[in-house]
Amino acid sequence: MDHTFNQPPKGSAILAYGTAPKGRGLWKWVMVGIASILVITFAGGWLLSQIMTVKLPTNRMLLVTLKPAQIDLPSTLVTDLPDSWRAALRTDSHLPILIGVRIQASGSPQAFALVYRHQVIVPTERMSLKKQGLYQLLLDDPEAIELERIRLSTLFQLQRKIRNHQAAWRLESQPFVFAALGLDEV
Repeated sequence: MDHTFNQPPKGSAILAYGTAPKGRGLWKWVMVGIASILVITFAGGWLLSQIMTVKLPTNRMLLVTLKPAQIDLPSTLVTDLPDSWRAALRTDSHLPILIGVRIQASGSPQAFALVYRHQVIVPTERMSLKKQGLYQLLLDDPEAIELERIRLSTLFQLQRKIRNHQAAWRLESQPFVFAALGLDEV
């Protein structure tokens, strides 16, 4: 058995008869760049939601988040709602809004709503409007009330629970118990 080996001049049989594909390194770097931008964007968004805050009234008893465009309420019911809720529901926004009830020092409930700032809402004599960052806070009673900061991530967790034609809600236990029992807050 004789074996004959032909050695090409460049030393490699594969490279001698063809060329290596070019440009693979460029696509690899483009994909790494796109993946890096996506990771930085999502990490930055998560970090901002943890750092950024919004001011809501203290002594909140109930928070409800819903999408007004997906909730079809009878007009007779909408006219009976507090001014801030009615203004928030009439925006017909596809983005979630937040409506809530707080207990005043006198023990009576006060309605409020939180909507995105791009919605056009005209304040009335019985409803005040406070702009804060991406949101605007609608209050039924224009009296000075205490506001506390809460993280946007808390609102996003509540909004994430929304499905089509549903609303997500959270009941704050301490103000609810005090209001139900008619006690002053300790």
